[in-house]
Amino acid sequence: MNVEASNGKSEGGLNISDHFGIFEYESGDAFRGIGINVCWTDDYEYYFRKMQTTGMNITRIWMCPWHLSFEWQETGLGRYNLDTARRLDEILELADKYGIYIILCMDYHGIARKGLGFFKENRWLVNPYNAINGGPCNDGSELFTNAVAKEYYKKKYKYIISRFGFSSHIATWEFFNEADLMAGEAIPMNRWHIEMAEYMQSVDIHRRMVSTSSTRRFPEKVVDAFKSPAMDYVMFHDYNTLNLAPFITNIHDAAIEYYQKPLVLGEIGVEYRGADRTMQVDSQHVGLHNFIWAGWFNQTPVIPMSWW
Repeated sequence: MNVEASNGKSEGGLNISDHFGIFEYESGDAFRGIGINVCWTDDYEYYFRKMQTTGMNITRIWMCPWHLSFEWQETGLGRYNLDTARRLDEILELADKYGIYIILCMDYHGIARKGLGFFKENRWLVNPYNAINGGPCNDGSELFTNAVAKEYYKKKYKYIISRFGFSSHIATWEFFNEADLMAGEAIPMNRWHIEMAEYMQSVDIHRRMVSTSSTRRFPEKVVDAFKSPAMDYVMFHDYNTLNLAPFITNIHDAAIEYYQKPLVLGEIGVEYRGADRTMQVDSQHVGLHNFIWAGWFNQTPVIPMSWW
C-alpha cells in the first residue's frame, strides 16, 4: 500500500487552550465554536450542510435509547449495537466532510433519572443495569457505586474510544446529559465522574477532551468532578431566563473564578418545556439573539448553544 503526503493543511482535533475563551486545534490554531444542538435526527447531512453554510462548526449528539442506542434492551448488558456503531461511523464521516466538531454525549439522565421528569423520561425500569433485567443495580443510584456496574461502564468507554477516538471531529466525550438530574447523592456521583474521567485519560491515546453536563438545579452533584484535572472544562445547561445577556456574563465570570477552567453553556434557552412555549414567551427571538451576542463577548470557547 502506497502512502501519499497530503498537500492540504490538517488542523486536527481540539484541545484545551491556555486562554479560557478558545479551544485550540492540534495544529495550534485557535478554535471558537458556534453551533446548535442536533442531538438526534435521521439526516445529519441535511443539518451539517446547512450548518457549514452558515458558519457553524460544532454540535452535540446524544447516544440514547431512541437514537444511537448502544448498550440497552436490544443488546443486553456488556454487548454493543454494531448497527449503531456503523451509523456513528457515517456521522463522523459527514462531520469531517462538513467541518463539524461533535460533543458526543454517551448517555442521558433518563436512564436512571431522579423522579419521573417533566418529559416522563425516566427509563430505569427498562435499563439493562437494573437488577430486574439481570443487571447489577437495585436502584439507579447504584450506577455510581456498584463495582460491577463501573467495570461495565469502563468496558463500554474503552470500546467507544477504540472504535471512534481516531476521529479528529470528536471534540469531547461527554459522560451524561444533565447528570445532576440522575438518582444518586453528590459524593458518589462526583467520585464516579472523576474515576471515569481518569480512566478515559489513561486509555485514550488521542486525548480527546472530557466533560459532563449539568443543570444548575443540583450542581453539588458534579461540582467537585468539574474541579478534577481529568475534566477538561465545565458544561452547564440553563433555561427560563429571558434577559440572558447579563446572566451569561455573570455565570462565565463565576465559573472561571471558581473552577479556573472554561465554561461551555451546552444548552440554553428562555423556556425548557418546548419550542411552542419558547415562541409564547419570546416571539421576537430576543433571547436567542442575546445569548449568541453575549457569548461572543465572554470568555467561552463555544458560543451558548440553542436546543429549540
